[in-house]
Amino acid sequence: MERKWDPRLDELGARLEAPEHAEYRLVEARWVGPNEAGDKRLIYVRVLDPTGAPVEGHPFRITDGGVRIERTKSGGFDQFWGNYPMFAAGPYAVDIPDATSDRITHLPTGVKGNPHANTCYYLVFQRGADITPPVPTPEPPPIPTPEPPPVSPEPALPPRLDEATRQQLLNLLDQAQAELEAARKLLEAL
Repeated sequence: MERKWDPRLDELGARLEAPEHAEYRLVEARWVGPNEAGDKRLIYVRVLDPTGAPVEGHPFRITDGGVRIERTKSGGFDQFWGNYPMFAAGPYAVDIPDATSDRITHLPTGVKGNPHANTCYYLVFQRGADITPPVPTPEPPPIPTPEPPPVSPEPALPPRLDEATRQQLLNLLDQAQAELEAARKLLEAL
């Protein structure tokens, strides 16, 4: 199973400690902001057995500078959720005592800029859950950078002619033009 992790927990600074062979895994962690929490400031904890059924009266540990053991409630009104009021400034940590367990830490009260805002955490631990790491999203292949077109070399300037050669070429052009004019007149006369 894949762990359900509210990405807003990362923004709040929450951290997960997950020992390799934990008996209890944190299978779901969710944060509820001020708009959803109403007048509540609680950490809710539910513990599931290996089949996924909620367990009544199961202990969970809250650490907030001190340590307190609480228990999950009955299935009636509480729906097997144990709860702990966040009266201290925090940060809080939650795990299952007397067993190797995942542990969620650095749970702050409120929101950034207002630690007194009402917020809640919903945490679900399951015994014997096999958590698969999320499949990483493959990185898209890098977009190739187009190669700039080859720079054509500047055409080489013809070598400078000395004055005598230049004058000789101009005379040849004048002579060729005169011959072309004569040929044109002959063709027009025909």
